[in-house]
Amino acid sequence: MKRLFYFCYNVATTLLLPAFFLFLAFRLLRRPEYCAGLGERFGFYSGRPPDTGGRRFWIHAVSVGEVLSAGVFIQRLRASDPNATIIVSTGTPTGRAAAQQRLTGVDRVVYFPFDFCWTARRAIRRLAPSVLILLETELWPNVLRILGEMGTPVLLINGRISERSLPRYLRVRRFLPHLFGAIRVMLMQTPDDVERMAALGAPREKLFCTGNMKYDQATAKSHKTAAVLRADLGLCDRLLMIAGSLHPGEDEPALSAYQRLRKTLETATPPMRLMLLMAPRHLTRLEEMEESIARCGLTVIRKTAVTSQHNCDVVLLDTLGELAAYYAIGDLIFVGGSLVPVGGHNVLEAAACRKPVFFGPHMANFQDVAAQLEKSGGGIPVADASDMAEEMARLIRQQDEMKARGEAAFAVVMANQGAVARNLEHLAAWIG
Repeated sequence: MKRLFYFCYNVATTLLLPAFFLFLAFRLLRRPEYCAGLGERFGFYSGRPPDTGGRRFWIHAVSVGEVLSAGVFIQRLRASDPNATIIVSTGTPTGRAAAQQRLTGVDRVVYFPFDFCWTARRAIRRLAPSVLILLETELWPNVLRILGEMGTPVLLINGRISERSLPRYLRVRRFLPHLFGAIRVMLMQTPDDVERMAALGAPREKLFCTGNMKYDQATAKSHKTAAVLRADLGLCDRLLMIAGSLHPGEDEPALSAYQRLRKTLETATPPMRLMLLMAPRHLTRLEEMEESIARCGLTVIRKTAVTSQHNCDVVLLDTLGELAAYYAIGDLIFVGGSLVPVGGHNVLEAAACRKPVFFGPHMANFQDVAAQLEKSGGGIPVADASDMAEEMARLIRQQDEMKARGEAAFAVVMANQGAVARNLEHLAAWIG
């Protein structure tokens, strides 16, 4: 059955090659940044990674969120094995840029190969890993099969199966045990993730709940002081509202909430001035967002263009990986991907700065985190722009409550730390 599965999978992927190349050409036309490193996606890596005489760890983190959550884990892995070679692969240009700019202790950053049998085999031969560590739930049949045949350990950490994605996995449940067989251990974020993975056919003896590494990563400090961060934005004496990780469909609600809130604060006693920092989830949306801001009759400046105090209403964050640092100086913080059905983004970075966090109803990707924050009072769900403006205006007038909610959010982060240490303990047999 196992051989039949892989035979059918490779026949299917071969037959779909013409459609795949058409899709790839279309994507390259729409997003030219995918051209960079295209050869790596076919397993053509220039030269070999540096040979430091130790083990060779291949860590795969598909996009920005997974890359950033791996930061503390990689630092401690490096500290435990200074002679190791650490290779990080990603699946997106933004993930690659985040890995290059934000991760320390990494010898090389590459793209993960397309999962054709020939590309996977070429990539594995070139990277020659001693261990492959997958973050969250990245299951690629040919990579797993080839490494399994070679006897190379494959380890899954920070694993999760969301309630929303479970039905999709259940449709291919009969094939998943072949993939699970190649993975030595699966370290999941929550007990619910363990149960969902077991329901898909993962062996119980391989499943462990070790927590979410994003809690550990959330408390990593920026090297910039609050004064420097405020100067970066030309903030002066204004309050700061932050709308971070925004997707299409969230710009207008965030701008509407800002306009309503600003009007409320300007008529308060004493009056207060408010500035908005907007951060797109993808930097390719910067021009689109500038147009949305202009349509609202607001002035905007990009963060990299700020030279001193300015009178613009909105600063647009046009750099990668800095949003978490600015949460430290924010007064009111909304995290996007949650007013539209994306599944939400990381709310822990703001919570770790002792800030109450506002988010929309679509938090499937952070369901457990959002529930804990809401229960503690540190997370504030909002339905729309009107709700956001109303809740923010109420909270800004209640400074004692705002501080208490921020401390409650921070307490949730601290209570859930330790996933990195638990992961390293479980992986000791394979990573030394």
